Amino acid sequence: MKQEFVRQIEEQWVSVWASSPRQERLQEIDTSFPFEAYRKHQYNLKRAHASLMVQVRTGHFPLNKYLHRIRKSDTNTCQLCHISLGEERPPESVMHFLFECSVHTDLRQTLATKLGQGNFNLHDIMNDAKRMKALANFIIKTERLQDVG
Repeated sequence: MKQEFVRQIEEQWVSVWASSPRQERLQEIDTSFPFEAYRKHQYNLKRAHASLMVQVRTGHFPLNKYLHRIRKSDTNTCQLCHISLGEERPPESVMHFLFECSVHTDLRQTLATKLGQGNFNLHDIMNDAKRMKALANFIIKTERLQDVG
């Protein structure tokens, strides 16, 4: 009876997850619901690094796009990017911060070297503890989170 109950709960969990708006966003990063491999890799990280990876995965990362959505910032755009006159500032999303922001180009080159060829995407990073650690170190070195309080 207990096994049947657990099986039914797991089926219900999968069903609820499939209809969740968060499912689509996380599907780009990890298709292996319920994310057992990710959790196993996360245990190999320091607590601070693991915390950063959860924030990256969920999008609840203290960047302007998220902070603006929860009314903690006046703008959702990246204020660090070097832009040309008349050009619009891009939204400061997790993807922008990690892979596009012009201010962090030099640090991103170091990150790319540590991640290896062809592994410069969140899907590959989040499926390897060594790459998650490299990404966490990149985030820390940007000092972007120093302003958050």
